[in-house]
Amino acid sequence: MADQQRTRLVSLLLWTLPALCACTSNVANCWSGRLIPDDYDKTKTPFVPGTPLPVQTSIWVSSVTSVSELAADFTVDLYFRLKWHDRRVAYPDCEKRPFLLLESTEIDRLWIPDVYFIGEKRATQHMLMRRNAALRLNKNGSSLYLSERLTLTVICNYDFQLFPMDSQACELGIEPYVYHKEYLDLSFEDPGVYFNNFKFRIPQFDLRDVKAGNCSYTYMYQGTALQQSCVRAVFFFERVFRYHFLQIYVPSLMIVGISFLSFFVPVTVVPGRIALSITTLLTLSTQMQAVQKSLPPVSYVKASDVWMFFCIFAVFSTLIEFAISYRHCTNVQKKEVTKVWPIGARSEDKPAESSVHQALARIGLTRNRPDLVDAISKIFFPTAFVIFNIAYWSYYSGLQSEKRKLMEKSYEA
Repeated sequence: MADQQRTRLVSLLLWTLPALCACTSNVANCWSGRLIPDDYDKTKTPFVPGTPLPVQTSIWVSSVTSVSELAADFTVDLYFRLKWHDRRVAYPDCEKRPFLLLESTEIDRLWIPDVYFIGEKRATQHMLMRRNAALRLNKNGSSLYLSERLTLTVICNYDFQLFPMDSQACELGIEPYVYHKEYLDLSFEDPGVYFNNFKFRIPQFDLRDVKAGNCSYTYMYQGTALQQSCVRAVFFFERVFRYHFLQIYVPSLMIVGISFLSFFVPVTVVPGRIALSITTLLTLSTQMQAVQKSLPPVSYVKASDVWMFFCIFAVFSTLIEFAISYRHCTNVQKKEVTKVWPIGARSEDKPAESSVHQALARIGLTRNRPDLVDAISKIFFPTAFVIFNIAYWSYYSGLQSEKRKLMEKSYEA
C-alpha cells in the first residue's frame, strides 16, 4: 500500500513539474509577444503639443559600391537607424531584459518618422530572404529603435579642377518631409556615422573619411519663417593618383621625349622628321580624347588639360622648329660663295659680329652651320619642358593640399 502511494506521488510530481517550470518562466518573462495595442492608429502622430519630438538617427556604412563621375552620383550600402519615443507603446514593467525584439511585420503597424534622403536618385530595400529590418523596444525610456539595410544612389556635385589629383566631398542629407522643427527635431545619435574603410575598396577612389554634421536651415512659408531640422553625412573621397599617373602622365612624357629625338635626325631627312612629329602629335590627341571621355564636359580647365595642352604644344613646336631649321639650312647651302676682302683692307672695315654670334661661335654654333637651329633646340626644348614640370607639380601639389584643408574645414560640425 505504501509503495502504491509513493508511485502515485512520483507520477503527480512528474505531471506537475512542467506546469511549475512554465509558471516560473512566465514570471521571469511576462512579454506575450504583442506590444502594440489593438486600438493603435498609425495615422495619428505621437507629438506632444508645444514640444518637438526628438528623433535620433545613425548610419553604419557597409560599403560604397560605385562612384560615377559621368552620372554625377555615388552608391552606398548602409544600415539606417531611427530612434524615437511613442507613448502609446509601453515597455512591460515585469520585463527584466534591457530590450525586446519585435517582428519586422510589426513595423508597418507603427507610426514612423517621415524622414527622406536629400538628393537620392534610387533607393532599394533588401528583401532577401525577408525584409532586412529590425524593430526593437528599449527599456530605457520605452524608445523604439528601427534599423534597416538600404542601398542608395545619391547625387554628388563633383569638382574636377584638380583632376586627377582631386578630392571630392559628397553629401548624404536627411530631413523630415512634412514636419518642421516645431514638431520633429532630427539629430544624430553618437557617433552619428560609423564606417570601416579597410573592409572595402572603390575603383580609382579611397574613402578617406565620413563625417556627421548638421545642415538645419530656415525657410519662408506664406510669410512665416520656419526652421527645418536636417542632418548630413559627408563622404570624403580621394582619387587614387597612381592609376592616372601610369595612364596619362608616363605615356605623354615618353611621347614628348620621342618628339625631341627628331632634333637628332638630319634636317635634310624631311619625310622622317615630319612623320615622327605628326605621329607623336596624333598619339597625344588620341590620348587626350580618351581622358575627356571618362569625365563629363565641364566649362573650366582641369589639371589634366593643362598637362595635355602643354605636351601637345611641345610636340607641335617641334614641327615649327623643323620648318625654321629647314629654312635656315637651305639659306646656308645657297651661300656657297664667300666674300673676298681686298688685300690690305683694314679689320675695322669688316662688319662687326654681335655678342650673341660671338658667343655661339665659341661653342661651335656659327651662323653658317646648317644644323644651327637643331643644335639650339636640343638644349632649349628639354630645358623648357623640365621647367614646366617643376612649375606644374609644385603648383598643383600645393593647390591640392590647400583645397583639401578648405574642404574639410567647410564641413566641420
